[in-house]
Amino acid sequence: MTQSEIKFVKSLSLQKYRKEHKAYLIHGNKIVKEWLEAGADFLYLIASEDWVKAQGNALPGFIQEKLRIVPEHVLAKLSQQDTPAPVMAVIKMPPVSEPHFDIKDWTIVLDRIQDPGNLGTIIRTADWFGIQEVWLTPHSVELYNPKVIQSTMGSFLRVKTAEISLESLFQNAKKKIWLTAMQGISVFDEAFTAEESGYIVLGNESHGVDVSFLERTKNLLTIPKNGGAESLNVAIANAVICAQLVAKKK
Repeated sequence: MTQSEIKFVKSLSLQKYRKEHKAYLIHGNKIVKEWLEAGADFLYLIASEDWVKAQGNALPGFIQEKLRIVPEHVLAKLSQQDTPAPVMAVIKMPPVSEPHFDIKDWTIVLDRIQDPGNLGTIIRTADWFGIQEVWLTPHSVELYNPKVIQSTMGSFLRVKTAEISLESLFQNAKKKIWLTAMQGISVFDEAFTAEESGYIVLGNESHGVDVSFLERTKNLLTIPKNGGAESLNVAIANAVICAQLVAKKK
């Protein structure tokens, strides 16, 4: 790799440069192979000589001109992981998706989620239950944060994402919007039918859904509390709700 290429890759550890260059990093054998199989737009595939040799003829032809074979100390210099993987890649961001309102299934909407691990887990869980879209409100954690991508385990490629404000959602939604809250209709009750679809809004880890929107609707959804815990992790709450949405269809 040239020094300018190394400088470029290192810059992508910061959000402002990911946004400026419209590129992001992925790390590790499994994730890189998933992105290759999906035909993602690679700018660079950066790997150790041993990793490349181990692939034999398995690497697709299009990747050859983008392949950079580097010593392990260079991989360690470029990696954002405590234990550098033998392969990483720079991927071009796809065009930003616009939210649409002709949905035929449920959409998860996340209001100012801050933890990258939570976002990644929510995307992965949505994929598991067949929910195809997860939308984020402004001021949520960056979608291309490396921790988000790593924790999705490939679901990042299958679940569609878009950014939308709650105001825009309320103005444009053609189906019912459910906001999660401490008080509301139990997700285990007959809150919605098997034929229904709409939007489930989960809120910020510390403050929940924006209180001004909670006051605008009676469609409040809750997971009943039976123990002493003060709150439920938002990614866990999402999993419980997604499971119930799927159960309603059976």
